[in-house]
Amino acid sequence: MEFSKIFKMFYIALILFFSLLSSLFSQWYKVSSVIDSETLNDIIIINDSLIISVGDIGTIKRSTDFGISWNTVRGHYSFNDLTGIAFNNAVTMACGKHSEILKSLDYGLTWQKVNINEDGNLNSIALRDGFGLIVGNDGKIYKIEGNYENIRIIDVGKTNCLNDVIIINDSLCFIVGNSGLILRSDDAGENWYNVESNTKSDLYCITKGINNELIIGGKKSVIIKSRDNYNSFSNEIEGKYNGLFNDIVYIKDSIIVAGFMEQDGIGKQSFSLDYGNTFTFSFLTVNPNNSFCYSPNKETGFCCGLQGSIAKYKPDRDLKKDNFWGFLDKSTSGPEKFNKKRISGISETVLTSNSESKVYISIDSGLVFKEIYERHNQRCSIKNSIFLNDKTILIIEDSTVMVNDGNRTYVKYYPSITKLNINDSTYSRIYFYSDTTGLNEFAYNNSDYIVSFEKFKKLFYISEDEATSWAKIESPPIYDLSVIDKNIIYIITNNNLTYYLHKTLNNCKSWDTLKLNIVGEGQVKLFFINNDTGWFLLSNRLNNKNNKIYKTDDGGNTWQLQFDKLYPASIGIQDIKFIDENYGLACGNMGLLLETSNGGETWSESLYKDSFYLDTYCELYYPSRKVAYIADENDVYRNIFDTLQNSMENEHFEDLTEIKCYPNPANNKVKIIFQNSSFNDLSVEIYDALGRQVFLIHSIDDNEIVLDLEGLSNGTYLVVLRSPKGVSTSKIYIIR
Repeated sequence: MEFSKIFKMFYIALILFFSLLSSLFSQWYKVSSVIDSETLNDIIIINDSLIISVGDIGTIKRSTDFGISWNTVRGHYSFNDLTGIAFNNAVTMACGKHSEILKSLDYGLTWQKVNINEDGNLNSIALRDGFGLIVGNDGKIYKIEGNYENIRIIDVGKTNCLNDVIIINDSLCFIVGNSGLILRSDDAGENWYNVESNTKSDLYCITKGINNELIIGGKKSVIIKSRDNYNSFSNEIEGKYNGLFNDIVYIKDSIIVAGFMEQDGIGKQSFSLDYGNTFTFSFLTVNPNNSFCYSPNKETGFCCGLQGSIAKYKPDRDLKKDNFWGFLDKSTSGPEKFNKKRISGISETVLTSNSESKVYISIDSGLVFKEIYERHNQRCSIKNSIFLNDKTILIIEDSTVMVNDGNRTYVKYYPSITKLNINDSTYSRIYFYSDTTGLNEFAYNNSDYIVSFEKFKKLFYISEDEATSWAKIESPPIYDLSVIDKNIIYIITNNNLTYYLHKTLNNCKSWDTLKLNIVGEGQVKLFFINNDTGWFLLSNRLNNKNNKIYKTDDGGNTWQLQFDKLYPASIGIQDIKFIDENYGLACGNMGLLLETSNGGETWSESLYKDSFYLDTYCELYYPSRKVAYIADENDVYRNIFDTLQNSMENEHFEDLTEIKCYPNPANNKVKIIFQNSSFNDLSVEIYDALGRQVFLIHSIDDNEIVLDLEGLSNGTYLVVLRSPKGVSTSKIYIIR
């Protein structure tokens, strides 16, 4: 069978698989991507110093020194991709997927959500004195009016995807969209009519040129210009270049700068010195640029794109027709792309993650990760990082060297474990020299007993003094390992496609070996929740065989098959975790998610992301019944489960008879009063309607607190008061 036919069948299988699961899509949110390196989709210059760019998962970046340094704005609690931004008269607004609309009255420092009770994808926004326009994928036009307070739908009877909008003056506006659509309004967006574009190609971008003439770019390298006072349009160079223009700006004289995407997906920067008749493209393959802007004096411009990159360019300096390498003067760029991202933590909100060269920490549920450690040697690669306690992170670094002793050539391993104090960045390091193994995994129950190992090797190291010293333990080849406590360790191995469980009950002094009734090959995961109860995952992603989950209730003596399913090729379960004997999660590549609330007797299938990206790795961090994280090769996802409210209702509490919130409904501030509380160690958590934590305050030692709500949008919020004696809840309503 031809390869193209095989690929087509594979792709159809994926479509069917995801279409079956799409209705079960879980409410997971991408909270971080490549550690704050989200794709940026639009950028504007506000004044001589301030620039703002918006991007995926609600990313907003501000520069107050004209692009020298950038800060990421958080606190608006938007996890939807932002696609457009506009500014007028001290009001900044942004739009994005799932009808996300944000408004700022302080030049982008703080943002409020604007609710329109729609769920479409919005692509572009434009503002003018007194009104604004937003367009999206569903053919709807949204008009902003009433000092930018009110938004209503203008139905023009179109189903085309609308891609860009421009306001020429107080009355004249234009919109471009798919299938060559150009719409014109002469009454500030109230009524619209078609203008002939002389093309059926999708149109993506529109800008003002010489004497406010319109220039439009789109698919098949189409460039269209307005004629006769906007009454007609001429198709200039359609089909001349192999690709599409995704953004375009007129600079000055006859200079145009544009982003260009070739048909094979390669993004290039381009410019024209003859007003769009011919274009010169960058020699280097650079990140596709999603948006361009330029300063009022037309001497400096900026463009933004993938991996959080923002490039600064000067037309008079950079536009060299014979040697155009692209705009490489990056003002900002996120950290390097991860080959494999690890995820672990010490609480529901404090996380650590690492790439091959750096370790990061987040203290706000993954919204922002900050670099805290870089590998100590360029020949080393960081394999894993975990919290030892709230002040210390353990880091595995490993390097290999080929050695020839005259008789043979072999690999020499130089692994090390670094003990990093996150408060003052001091550290200690222990080296493990070995001819047989490196290190890449941690397994531990608490800081008193930690195991470090490398899969498929015949030894591991244990520490019983908070990683100060380590003892080497010989073992069978380790496929995976699970630690219960100081005395009990389980190891899974494979011999001739048959799996064996090795367990010690006396701190590795002796081992019992059990032959399991499990035969097969593939990636394995072993997870025990206590001495008796554990789960064994056999993932056959690469072998085109069923994915299986087994459970034991008697310390591994017998195993029962709980889950057995074949997924489309290249899809398989990668990790499994339980928080207690009932609640568990399993995640797979391409967004596969399994959930159980009865110890694995039944599993529900859904997706934690809507992506066809053929990733190969994901990992779970499951700190409690109400919150979990999944990290894949590029992103971190977070979920607040429905069990949050149920678990609160089942928790016992006393002395907390009432929570009062005043005023309620609230505006910008609210006072929360705890009645009849006679103890300390209180903490307050507040969650929005989607279960996302928006406030977390520790160590409340008074009966009342005042919270600033300016960063929150209108809606209903759950207030959770926790103490050593239990939990109590209430609700507050924000109405402005």
